[in-house]
Amino acid sequence: MDKLLAGKGLEFRYFEAIDGKAGEHPLFAKHDRRLAEIRYGFQLAPGELGCFASHYLLWETFVREQRPLLIMEDDIELADDFDESFRIAGEKIEDYGLLRLSSHKRRDFFIREDVGSRHKIIQFVQNPSGTSCYAIAPWAAARFLEHADVWFEPVDCLLDRYWDHGVGCCAIYPFAVTHIAQTNEQSEIWDGVGRGPRSSRSRRFPLERRYYRLKDNVKRKIFKIRNGLNLEKDLQKAGKPS
Repeated sequence: MDKLLAGKGLEFRYFEAIDGKAGEHPLFAKHDRRLAEIRYGFQLAPGELGCFASHYLLWETFVREQRPLLIMEDDIELADDFDESFRIAGEKIEDYGLLRLSSHKRRDFFIREDVGSRHKIIQFVQNPSGTSCYAIAPWAAARFLEHADVWFEPVDCLLDRYWDHGVGCCAIYPFAVTHIAQTNEQSEIWDGVGRGPRSSRSRRFPLERRYYRLKDNVKRKIFKIRNGLNLEKDLQKAGKPS
């Protein structure tokens, strides 16, 4: 990371992340194992708990310091135009609350606004997953903290739940940051869906899982209507990611 950021003139600091395998952490008490199995079919792995706790503590820092900051995980690569994306994030973060500079999954999106000769701020139609690099404003961090009293999903899934916390699922495109740890050997919580070594979902609680899925779909639809969003129609105008 020192080499990646050298010469960019950025003020940065390291945050000692929480190791989920090192034993119980007070924040792990927020993990509702039964609800996690109902909602997703699995309980959070130690690495996922450590990741959630680390981002949670950073959100508390942002709220306390009352300034927007950029979170960068330590297994990434930067594109040549990272500096431009960083500049855009600084200008736009208070408006959007959350701006990703990376996306783990190839997802459809629509364009919110053009912010340069080739850069755009986009809104995802589906969850992009991942927390490799994102800018966050204090007001958005406070929203995430309010909705993180009970942990039943990985932290990146919480970021995607715009219909609950009201923070849009937006990013700066083209993505300036690439996540490079993409195997289970490199990352405990990576296998393309964030479940790490888990090979199958629990088959218990099928009715409850269906209920929560329906509830999420309804809340998502209501949010779109209230905010004048027609993501499918806008997507047809904007096209798909290249």
